[in-house]
Amino acid sequence: MTKEELAQRRNELRLMRELMFRGQRDSKRLKKIKSKTYRQKLRKERLRNQELVEGSDMEDEDPEEADAKRAQERMSLKHKNNSQWARSMIKSGMMNDKENRDQMEESLRQGEKLRMKQLGRNENDSDDDRNVSDIEKNYGSDSEDESISRQKLGKGVMAMDFMKNADKREREQNLRDLNELRDYSLNSSELDKELFNESSTTSANINKNGGRRVYTPSAAIVSNETREADEKVLDEIKYDETKSLTNRLSKDSGKNNKNNKKRKADGADEDDEENVASNPWLDGFNDDGEGQRSTKLTVIDKNSNRLDKSAAKISKHATEKGKKRSKKDNNKDIEDNVVLDVNSVLNVKNNADSDEGEEFEQEGGESSDIKMFLQKDLIKEAFAGDNVFTEFRSEKKEVEEDEGDKEIDVTLPGWGSWAGGNKDKGSKKKKIIKTVNGVVQKDKRLDKGKKNVIINEKVNKKNIKYQANGVPYPFETMEQYERSLRMPLGQEWNSRSTHQKLTMPRIVAKHGSVIDPLKAPFK
Repeated sequence: MTKEELAQRRNELRLMRELMFRGQRDSKRLKKIKSKTYRQKLRKERLRNQELVEGSDMEDEDPEEADAKRAQERMSLKHKNNSQWARSMIKSGMMNDKENRDQMEESLRQGEKLRMKQLGRNENDSDDDRNVSDIEKNYGSDSEDESISRQKLGKGVMAMDFMKNADKREREQNLRDLNELRDYSLNSSELDKELFNESSTTSANINKNGGRRVYTPSAAIVSNETREADEKVLDEIKYDETKSLTNRLSKDSGKNNKNNKKRKADGADEDDEENVASNPWLDGFNDDGEGQRSTKLTVIDKNSNRLDKSAAKISKHATEKGKKRSKKDNNKDIEDNVVLDVNSVLNVKNNADSDEGEEFEQEGGESSDIKMFLQKDLIKEAFAGDNVFTEFRSEKKEVEEDEGDKEIDVTLPGWGSWAGGNKDKGSKKKKIIKTVNGVVQKDKRLDKGKKNVIINEKVNKKNIKYQANGVPYPFETMEQYERSLRMPLGQEWNSRSTHQKLTMPRIVAKHGSVIDPLKAPFK
């Protein structure tokens, strides 16, 4: 053997030993696992691999695996078009792409397949070609066929009690519908004769049986007549609106003229007005022309023709619109009747010039109920008697005395003094005064000379230990240090590379390397 072959053989043996060592280590670790779930999965995996090696038929799936697959199909949204991906595709207009459209069609096809599987039907089955006789045959089958079809649904959700009850109610409703259809099929010929005989007289749609609608040959004629009636009613509404608008304008002008003049009422006129108002025969003949309309009423029910129904609906809409318009007009009349005189201004006299009970006099000599005040007088009256500036000055003086230096008399009575009847009255004891330093002296306060400001200069001793006495080494000024503290270092605000650069230590040593201790230089 050559040297190259010998080296290659040695490398192969080394690799085999390495693989054997790793296999032994992994098997030793797996043997220590005591999880029952892991053992079950490992057993299933071993059986599956054995079936693959033996070449067994894979069509017969494991029942547990089939159940898990079925649950995954039900729970996932890959068979629906209301998932987040589908909504985003539809909203952004990406469905024009062929690939996206194919994926959407595949998901819808999967959903249809799952629904067919849930109902126990094949994909080739269709309900379009079935008629009443086929449905009767299906529902007329015996109980054995019914039990067999129930067993096809499996033991899932469809086998639960509430699903069975719902299915039973649905089948009963279907049987009732079948009976109605059977009765209808027997009397269909007589019904057709009645419908076509009445079409010549009514020329409208007729409903004889619930769930089925029959149209007469003259539907186009009815639609034309309905359109003409709608146009006619709309023209009448427009005419009434214009006429009522002119009458309302004339009435408003008459009201304004009457308000400007002085009113003079006579007893005879009031009696005539009361008689007219109490006469019910004159209520229908107003200036608006509402009394000239016909009082004929038409009752609308389900048997009425389409023309009457449409006319009643349009008239109802018109009356609601008229009520809303009358409300707006009344509010507008009230606003128009309120007149404000800008020139009428009231002067408020001072308390020194007039008594408290004296009323305000109006300038200009005009008699009016409107009372307006000057802004200056209102402010004076609002702030009358408020000693705000005096209170602020006294408060500032108290703060200065509290935070300034204080002189305390610490003299003890009876010490260093004579007592008795022969005591010299002229000799006075000296007082011992002690000065206690305050927060700041009165002459060195920051708010000195500022009348409108009180600056609190008290120091919280608990926060002193958290404050820096000076600027740390790398920084030269306080602004640099504060700017570095404001800069964030976390991964939420920086990229990964920047975060690593900012947080990496200045010196990095590998694991296991020897680090020599510090030595004093120049020795």
